[in-house]
Amino acid sequence: MHLLTKSGRVHHDENQTMAWCVANAGVKEDANENVRPIKTNSKKRIDGVVAAVTALSRLMVLPDRPASPYAYRGVRSVG
Repeated sequence: MHLLTKSGRVHHDENQTMAWCVANAGVKEDANENVRPIKTNSKKRIDGVVAAVTALSRLMVLPDRPASPYAYRGVRSVG
């Protein structure tokens, strides 16, 4: 996520809460080059950033799924 953000490939919908969380977040790298978000001020919140990182990490490990039938045949209705 850090590399995606630095390269300008991560955007949000200009949500004020997410912008606030991003402004409150910093980055910490450990000796193994693992990167994680940290609070720049202990009283501020970064929950939106943490949720986005978690969601992206789960998306990256999902197995390939077959396409939804709605994608190629549309929605069918009865009646």
